[in-house]
Amino acid sequence: MHVGRIVVVTLSLAAIGALAGALLGSIVLTVWALVLLPSDVLGMAAVGASAGAMLGTVLAPITALGFLRRVPLGRALAQTAIGTALGALVGLVIGGLTVTSLAGGLVGAFVGFLAAAIRLRLKTRPADAAAAGGARRVD
Repeated sequence: MHVGRIVVVTLSLAAIGALAGALLGSIVLTVWALVLLPSDVLGMAAVGASAGAMLGTVLAPITALGFLRRVPLGRALAQTAIGTALGALVGLVIGGLTVTSLAGGLVGAFVGFLAAAIRLRLKTRPADAAAAGGARRVD
C-alpha cells in the first residue's frame, strides 16, 4: 500500500472519529445538562463535543487500523458509538449525578468504547477460519 493512501485512510478515519465523537459527546452532555444544569445546556454541549472530538480523532484510526481491520467500518462505527454513549451515561451516573461527575463520564465513555471494540474483535472471525470452512459466528 502506498504511503499516500495510508495517510489518506488514517486522516479519513480520524475525521470520521472526530465527527462521531463530537456528536455523541454533545448529545450525552446535552441530556445530562438538561437534568442538572438547564441554564448551561449549550456550554455543556460544547464541552461534550470538544472532548468527544478529541477522543474520536485518536481512537477511531487506532482501533480501526489496529484490531478491527476485519470488521466492516459501518458496523465498527455504530457499535463502538453505542458502547461509548452507554459507557458515558453509566460513568456519569456512577460519578454521582453532579457536575463533577464529568470525569466519570469520560472514563465511562472510554471503557464503553473499548468494551464494544473488544466485543467486535471477538465476534469477528479471522479470514483463516473462513477459508478453512470454520463455523460462522452470529451476533
